Amino acid sequence: MKVADTTQTPLLEEDLKEAFKEYLTIKRYSKSTIQGMSLASERFRLWTENENIPTENISYADVMAYIQSLKKQGIKQKTQNTYIASIKRYIDHLVEFGIMKTNPTEHIKLQGTNQRNLYQVLNTEELEKLYYQYPTNKEIQIQQLAAKQNKIIVGLLVWQGLRTEDLCRLTVTDLKLREGKIYIPGGRKTEQRTLELKSHQIIDLMDFMYETRKEIMQRINIQAEQLFIGVAGSATIYSNMKSITLQLKKQQSKLKSTKQIRASVITHWLKQYNLRRVQYMAGHRYISSTEKFKINDIESLQEDINKFHPIG
Repeated sequence: MKVADTTQTPLLEEDLKEAFKEYLTIKRYSKSTIQGMSLASERFRLWTENENIPTENISYADVMAYIQSLKKQGIKQKTQNTYIASIKRYIDHLVEFGIMKTNPTEHIKLQGTNQRNLYQVLNTEELEKLYYQYPTNKEIQIQQLAAKQNKIIVGLLVWQGLRTEDLCRLTVTDLKLREGKIYIPGGRKTEQRTLELKSHQIIDLMDFMYETRKEIMQRINIQAEQLFIGVAGSATIYSNMKSITLQLKKQQSKLKSTKQIRASVITHWLKQYNLRRVQYMAGHRYISSTEKFKINDIESLQEDINKFHPIG
């Protein structure tokens, strides 16, 4: 999108509205999301106009004051979060147009919102322990073989952040051991991608491919193209995932689900790589899906709210 030269011809509000919609379209937001964000940003613009705040001078304190005004109106926190997300994108667009220099909303997130994506993040050591401490010693051979396969699956959860659906779609040909990579086919909600394997994963996967997996197929008398074989030869590994989750919860008391593992992995990626790269690695179709995993200091935000707008 071409950046307007606002030093020569001031943009009308209607022009900015249309430019914002175009900006969101380029960012691949859905039509309904664009409509909602446009409405929310317009309400914020009207509030700043009523408060005599010039657009180019919008500050962090101003946005915090707007949050407070939403709370006073009795607007629920989930809806507040939607407003703030819209304002973030709106100001990003103003920065791109050269109307504002920086985005003061970059690190704002409200407490108690977006619970679907807000997980207690496991640190790197806690994640890796899930793999290294996963038990594979079983008295019955088929159970031991299943446990070894489960440990391989845990590795792909911990280092590649795969979803259960991703694991179910994997086939033998998706494994590129000589290249040290694994191809993840796209699905209904995710895009295809190719991810690097850790060096120790490559060794363990070789053992799995040439020993464990073959033994499992022989024991249950089945031939399959799927990389992972379901319990008792079933077509999917959903039963395996239930078993894996129960075991991991025993190992880590903070763990609630495998989704929490994926959320933790993506959160750590965001600290190492740029947003677009993490979007690719996570297989997210939209950049907004990746942005949801940005973990913010909620306690600090609450302190700022009290600082700028003390109660009583």
